[in-house]
This record gives sequence, C-alpha cells and structure tokens, in this order.
Amino acid sequence: MFISDTGYYYWYGSRNNRIQKWINGAINGSTVAGYIGTGSTLSLTYDCSGLYVDTAGNIYVSDAAFHHVAKWTPNANVSLLVAGTTSVPGSNLTQLNSPKGIWLDSLNNLYIADYANHRVMKWINGATNGIVVAGGQGQGPFSTQLNYPTSVVVDTNGNIFVLDSSNQRIQQWTIGAAFGITVFDGSFNSAFASGSLSMAADSIGNLYVANTNGIGIWKITLVSNSTCTGET
Repeated sequence: MFISDTGYYYWYGSRNNRIQKWINGAINGSTVAGYIGTGSTLSLTYDCSGLYVDTAGNIYVSDAAFHHVAKWTPNANVSLLVAGTTSVPGSNLTQLNSPKGIWLDSLNNLYIADYANHRVMKWINGATNGIVVAGGQGQGPFSTQLNYPTSVVVDTNGNIFVLDSSNQRIQQWTIGAAFGITVFDGSFNSAFASGSLSMAADSIGNLYVANTNGIGIWKITLVSNSTCTGET
C-alpha cells in the first residue's frame, strides 16, 4: 500500500493483480494499474512487490515476477518500462532479479531493492541501466554485503537506508560508500525473525517496519547513527 501526499490510498490486490486508488471514506476504489485479461506484460501487473506514487500521480510498480519496474502514467492502459529487462532475471546493470521495495527521490531517480541479487540499484531518470549503490558483493552478513533486501528509503541528504531482511538489520549507506553501517539490529526482535518485511518513512525521517505475519509495526527513530524504538 502507498499513501500519497494528497491523501489517496493505492492498494495492490493480489487476487486480481491490479492496483486500485481509494479516496479516504470511499466505499470502492478505481483501478489505475494492471487490468484483468490478456495482454503484454506492460499492460499487466502480476506480483507487485513495491509501489511508489510521485507528485504528478505517476505510479511506479516493482514486479518481482516480471523482474522489472514499470511506470503507469495517469489514465494509461499500458505501462512504460523504467528498469530491468521484462521477464528476464539477471545480475548485469540492465537487469533485476525479483525486485522488491522502491523509492523515488526529488530528481525522479529510482532506487530499487534488488532482492535476489542482494543489492540496491539506482536508476537515474531516463537511464537504460542502473548503478549499484549498496551491496552487490554477493550474499552475506558483512558490511559490504546484503542478504535479500526488501525495502529501501532515501533521505534528503542522499543517505540510503536498506531493510536487509535475512540479516535482520537496517543498513545505512552514505553517498559513494563501499560499505554500510548498521543503524538497527533486529536480531533480538521477533518481527524481524519471520515473514516478509517492508519499510516506510515519514516526513521527519522516522522509519517504520512492518511484518506480513502481523506481529506489529515498529517505529525507528534515528539519532546520530543510534536508534530508539517503539512498537505500535
């Protein structure tokens, strides 16, 4: 789910493979991406694993089954390929492998948690290939590595926060860094130990981590590379 600055709710329905837009208080939504029926992969959504909506109402969809990120402009019936090679997983700079969470910065540069490649990719607006900005040194627990990252958040200073799910931690990568710094160790937390994890941020930089098993949502406040946490 994604909540826009204008208060609209965007929701992916896994049973009918479409994204709907809901106005607060409405009794039904309108389909804005992915349509039931046959068509090219760019007219469908199959396994939406990441969702982001920009200020112009463009919808970015990370599709783990198609191994790409697609952009749906308002009222479009077919999306535009933004990152990855449709239906072809891989590890070169034009490819993705089961991408998960995505983030768009103020310059419309796209950051992608490239789940099965154990890295975060940055796709500069209009580029045909990505840049590795976190991980990319194989699967593992070291500071240069990631282990199935599921979400990415980028702050206004360009710091990249990665939800490194199988390492049960959140890593911070500064611009141009060769390694990440652990800003939250979730190994003691049952919410990090099971189920898929997703992360979001609010306007003042707090991070929120949710677990699909319904264990809870954790608020993580970053203070000079340390954290304090509270469960809601």
